[in-house]
Amino acid sequence: MEIVERSVDRKVILHNVRWEMYERLLAEQESSSAPRLTYDRGELEIMSPSTEHEEYNRTIALLVEIFAVEAGREWARSNAGTSG
Repeated sequence: MEIVERSVDRKVILHNVRWEMYERLLAEQESSSAPRLTYDRGELEIMSPSTEHEEYNRTIALLVEIFAVEAGREWARSNAGTSG
């Protein structure tokens, strides 16, 4: 039997959160990429991405960067959202 360890994203969903609270939390964590905050109609999701999740993000960002360079497009890295 083979045991494979996998990192798991950890998340919490809060209900009935006001938009102003979401904006305040974003402002307080402006210089940090974790935890990630997502807001939708009063629900706030707070997620701490796994290492595996971050590796996928870096791989996708690298592929997009290579495509942009090969296509002669300008490319600027961003740490916003899920790119990085």
